Amino acid sequence: MIVAYERRSGRSARKREAILQAATELFLIHEYAGTSMEDIAVAAAVSKQTVYKHFSDKQTCFGRSHSAVWNMSAGTSRLRSPRLQMLLMCKQHSGI
Repeated sequence: MIVAYERRSGRSARKREAILQAATELFLIHEYAGTSMEDIAVAAAVSKQTVYKHFSDKQTCFGRSHSAVWNMSAGTSRLRSPRLQMLLMCKQHSGI
């Protein structure tokens, strides 16, 4: 039973990370108003129900995403996507 739980929790953590990566990228590109939970689900290759399982609403998801970007700029984020880092650098240099 413990092995099955660890496998599920590992898969759940990977899905949460994929959702956070997708959300962060979409929020950086399309900003808050231009990003929906459905967009995030599609980009993360999960169901919208799975997105809501991990984040109760878009505002919560945005808050976690914002924290991830803040931590990324400080070098302490777990998000290591080169694409996200490039988007962040572009946003920082454009003054947005």
